[in-house]
Amino acid sequence: MEYLEDIELVIFSHHPVGIQLVCQGFFPCSPLAPTLAVSLDMLEFVSDLFVNMAPNERAWAAALTKYLKACRHEFSTGDSLCR
Repeated sequence: MEYLEDIELVIFSHHPVGIQLVCQGFFPCSPLAPTLAVSLDMLEFVSDLFVNMAPNERAWAAALTKYLKACRHEFSTGDSLCR
């Protein structure tokens, strides 16, 4: 699944584009003239995934469960992904 979003930024010399993107929850691909930005939430998820990386799907399930819980999405059955 792919999700792209266009956002408009007002460019001033005293308010760089990179800072505007970070304030909106995105990490720019370059500090001066970014053409791409990634969601800070997604970067946090990937970071957690690699910290918990193991040679099986249990690490992926644990990282995804933690990420979804941080986004206030919880499973009513508890640890559904970790079984």
